[in-house]
Amino acid sequence: MPNNRPIFETERLLLSPTNLADAAFIWKVFTTPGALRFIGDRQLHSLDDATAFIHDRVLPHWEKNGYGNYTLIEKKSQQKVGVCGVFNREGLEHPDLGYAMLPAFEGLGYAKESSRRMMSAAKEHFGLSVLDGLTHPENERSIGLLKYLGFESRGQSQIDGYDYKTELFRIHL
Repeated sequence: MPNNRPIFETERLLLSPTNLADAAFIWKVFTTPGALRFIGDRQLHSLDDATAFIHDRVLPHWEKNGYGNYTLIEKKSQQKVGVCGVFNREGLEHPDLGYAMLPAFEGLGYAKESSRRMMSAAKEHFGLSVLDGLTHPENERSIGLLKYLGFESRGQSQIDGYDYKTELFRIHL
């Protein structure tokens, strides 16, 4: 448990708190065409940018809130496949469940599996009772996943940091 940050497990995945050693992976995840389109450009143009992103944004979020971004590791291969976590975002009333997979691992149920575990951790470990979910209005897979997980649509909302209205969902844990 790095810095007292819990590691979680599912049938196929380890959910390990993202740290500086994950910089190359974070760079890869957040520069895929899907992430750029549906999450937004995090200005990660180099490994140094990804390292700074983790140092300046990911780690301070953990320190401030006690939860944050997890790197998803497939148990069988030990390969990093995606990210999932709980985030406090400017302009949102409740913490947000977020996730992203490398394209080669999309459609394999990893987002569903990790999101379920993260929702359980949000309630049982982090003491949260409500989660929001944000997604691009054209991201049908993410909208479908949030609905499958039991999130209810709250309509579109303009959230700080997004240049479009996002689809807002909410669940009471």
